[in-house]
Amino acid sequence: MDLYEPGTGFSQQVHDSNGGIAPSGLFWTLRVPDSALADDGDTATLVIDNLPVVDSFQIFGPSEAPATVSFNITWTASGETRILRPGSAVPTDPTSLAAQFRDAHASGTFSG
Repeated sequence: MDLYEPGTGFSQQVHDSNGGIAPSGLFWTLRVPDSALADDGDTATLVIDNLPVVDSFQIFGPSEAPATVSFNITWTASGETRILRPGSAVPTDPTSLAAQFRDAHASGTFSG
């Protein structure tokens, strides 16, 4: 979650709360409990309370401080389901995705 000084666009970053950099090199991601996501078919809600992160104050900044973030996001589906079928069996090929998608309206609250 990034926060910028109001009125400066994206030029004066104040906080960069993130999951750090894993030994694998993966960055900005954290696993959350499966129980944090509730789904009833047309509505999905993700609730995270006080997730431990680091604040590097600017992207890839030289210093870090412990921090927490909380958020509550709700997606409400609309429209017809779109089905994607794999275009390849090669796992690294982006067309190997199989999924079902629906458009959705999202709303949420965030704090850190």
